[in-house]
Amino acid sequence: MIEKITIENFRGFKEKQALELAKPGSITFLVGPNNSGKSNIPRLFLNLFGKATIHPNKIFDGFFDKDFFRKQKDNPIKIGLEFSPELWKHLETKSNFPEKGIKKFDLNFFVRPANKEKKHSIDYWFSINSISSFLINQRGNLSFNPEFESNFNDNEDNTQKRNQELGKLIEKSLLIFESIRSWETSSKTSISETGNSLVKWLNENGTESAGEDLKNKVFQTFKEFGLEAPFNVHGVISDKNRDAYIIYDFDGPFSLEDSDLGTGYNMVFILLAELIRNSKKIILIDEIESHLHPGLIRLLMRKIRELGKNVQFIISTHSPSVLSEFQEGDQLMRFHKEDIQCKITKANPMIGNDSEMGFLKKGLGIIPGDALLTNSIIWVEGPTELLWIRGWLRAFLPHFKKTKGKKSNLIEGMHYSIMLTGGNLIERYKFEDKNHEVEEPDDHYIHVLRVNPNAFGIIDSDQPVANGKKWKRTIRIAEELNKLNQNHSIERFKEEFVNEPISEQNLNSIPNFIRLSGRELENFIHPQLLKEFLENRAKSSGSKINIPQKPEYNVFSTQFQITEILEKNGFKNIPEFSSLKTPLSDFVFDEIAPIHFEDKPKDILPPDPHMLLTLKEHLTKLLEFIYDVNWLD
Repeated sequence: MIEKITIENFRGFKEKQALELAKPGSITFLVGPNNSGKSNIPRLFLNLFGKATIHPNKIFDGFFDKDFFRKQKDNPIKIGLEFSPELWKHLETKSNFPEKGIKKFDLNFFVRPANKEKKHSIDYWFSINSISSFLINQRGNLSFNPEFESNFNDNEDNTQKRNQELGKLIEKSLLIFESIRSWETSSKTSISETGNSLVKWLNENGTESAGEDLKNKVFQTFKEFGLEAPFNVHGVISDKNRDAYIIYDFDGPFSLEDSDLGTGYNMVFILLAELIRNSKKIILIDEIESHLHPGLIRLLMRKIRELGKNVQFIISTHSPSVLSEFQEGDQLMRFHKEDIQCKITKANPMIGNDSEMGFLKKGLGIIPGDALLTNSIIWVEGPTELLWIRGWLRAFLPHFKKTKGKKSNLIEGMHYSIMLTGGNLIERYKFEDKNHEVEEPDDHYIHVLRVNPNAFGIIDSDQPVANGKKWKRTIRIAEELNKLNQNHSIERFKEEFVNEPISEQNLNSIPNFIRLSGRELENFIHPQLLKEFLENRAKSSGSKINIPQKPEYNVFSTQFQITEILEKNGFKNIPEFSSLKTPLSDFVFDEIAPIHFEDKPKDILPPDPHMLLTLKEHLTKLLEFIYDVNWLD
């Protein structure tokens, strides 16, 4: 029904933003951090159609001062709904214009500042093929568009009727579940906000065959979900204290009103009932996980696909359990904030037969929701690197906040997540959407930006052969990450864009890329941590490690692995490097602390000054990226 929603100057949205919707039978998922604008989408529809009075060209009582961006009423709120042209044939008002000539069909809303009662009137009109049926002048007055009349041979009276019919058609087709916070703070029940039409229908048809059939189907689904099912329900309207509510009859017998049961229970009943009676075509659910257990979410998501083949679902979520139900044909829209403005960008994790979602899940063991719900992703090559980076960030953050004057803490999973590329599998990763010549066909690459647009890459040096395969891979990834900065919304990244060919000399000038200057990440180990690790290993049964009398534990190098350096320093029987990587990363993750970032620590071995300085520079660069893309102070 609705193909696109455009929003301008509404709440957190100042500049025009576009929300593209999946086709009926599929789901549009809204993801992003708190306060990024996701809940404004159901609120927008409630303001337009849920609480307002619809007239031929005006809607009253839907908007208030707080609905304008930062309460600034100098500019109007503008909303556009772009429909599938086939919706035209569902309108009853006669038209002289042939249906097949409609290529584009929009409904436009124009919200002007309030009158003395602080209520805002909303002018609205439809457009066909980008020609508006009405024009609005500088004073905000509407007049019938003569161009529309001449192009479509339609008069003003018919056009006004069609305006109102469109508005009422959308109103009738909507089912909106606001977040649980809104329901708990509302003076009315959830039913009065979302289920009035169902309550009225139950009140009129509950004892008829259609009503009995609907109730039995819902009750059967409740049993499939493991929920206690009532044996009857009643819709009650025109009560003195409440507008509308449902009474559930359970075995016992005893009866409970909807307010006596959980919000999730009521939501599931209303949602299933409306899908079964096929009365709603657009269903919005804000934070579905706020109402339901993760296991029940998965069952419900599959059930609504089964029942709602002609329904457009718009679901906002913070839950990996919800996103695990993403399928081809669904749409993913990412909400985020740039400075004080909410922004919407299209994410497209399903590409052809080999999807980013499928590869994340099967190839790398990454839960797709973890990648899609975080604000930025740090891509590292393997599980040992993940532990090192995670431990470093935890231990270095206090020093970074103090030296940079930062106040905000970081939350892994929200502000950033660390994801694995799977070592050599990073060859399959692309950090840009634009097609260009690559070493292998484009289909072999994982389009990282379609999973999460804020990407930071960390790669070991590993002494690649000049112009060898690994070096070419490093340059390609660095170039793609660099190109992201050219048109970045954050000014610093634009300024630091490297406007010359990427080479060994400028590789680490890219603000969202690090090629570690040590041969491997393990070369950055603090000597005190390496000392404690090797001493513990030497004491374990079966160990043949022999530590010299005057051991040297600084192993920073751009050329040699740590085992090679230890052997040169007189250590005997050191295990192969590959067998040390995992236990060493586990030990460092557990034991690293802020003291290991001090230049002159007390009571422990001093670090190599160059190593420590280089590591601090790397981590400062990474943390500045995370703070910037999250707009944290």
